[in-house]
Amino acid sequence: MVKNNKENNKKKTNSRQESVIKTNTFIFPDGSTYEGDYKESENGKIVRSGHGKFVSLANQSTYEGEWINDEISGKGKIEYANGNSYEGEWLNNQYNGTGTYRWSDGSYYVGEWLENKMNGPGKYYDKNKEVWIGLFINGKSDSLVNEI
Repeated sequence: MVKNNKENNKKKTNSRQESVIKTNTFIFPDGSTYEGDYKESENGKIVRSGHGKFVSLANQSTYEGEWINDEISGKGKIEYANGNSYEGEWLNNQYNGTGTYRWSDGSYYVGEWLENKMNGPGKYYDKNKEVWIGLFINGKSDSLVNEI
């Protein structure tokens, strides 16, 4: 990772992390960029921590939100090149908790997620604006009911 020379001299301490949080822009060898908060680990490695924006050229996506120890964790939003997006809670780089996934055709799901899969109570809004409610398990549901 290449560090941009425009380092923000403001330092902040995060109560969850005892090290100093700094802000900067980084450019990765593949051209991807990260602009946001980071810290240096004990071995000197730069670790994304706090709030930041990552633009990935490899999978053509943009994520903006919270990071903990170089993993997407907390609240954030990712937008994919195909027009799909997810906004909500994350844990260890996966959709986890409450969130909304939107497909490019206008349909979307609002509900619970576990390890990148719809899991728990949720509502699916199809592209015709009909609303389906039900319980999702491991990304699937056999019990969706049309909400009237």
